Amino acid sequence: MAVRGTVVAAGILVLFALIGEVILSGLNISLAALRTAGCVLLLLMGIDMVFACNSGGTSTTDAEEDEARAKQDISVFPIATPLIAGPGAIGAAILIMVDTEGDLLLKAIVIDSFLLVLLATLIMLLL
Repeated sequence: MAVRGTVVAAGILVLFALIGEVILSGLNISLAALRTAGCVLLLLMGIDMVFACNSGGTSTTDAEEDEARAKQDISVFPIATPLIAGPGAIGAAILIMVDTEGDLLLKAIVIDSFLLVLLATLIMLLL
């Protein structure tokens, strides 16, 4: 499950890194709006964690826990997405790739960095 979840997460992140800007422009979402929404989301999650609130954004509900217990294979959901390749990781992948400004070497370095982080994630999951 760890290997399959990491491979699926890698596919998701590389896909969004390569065509994320096209998807955003197709949905008429600007990069500034994505940056702002990401910051607001991070702020709200941080507030939830500091005040130990259970808003559902950082924890599971009872129905989600019951569904997880009944599943035999959890590699795609919830391991691959949203735990490894969640909204924050996807947004970061898009924004980092946009900052490369079309330089193929920088794009390759970014994707290699994603893959190295995912390799470290896989090793920790296997441990």
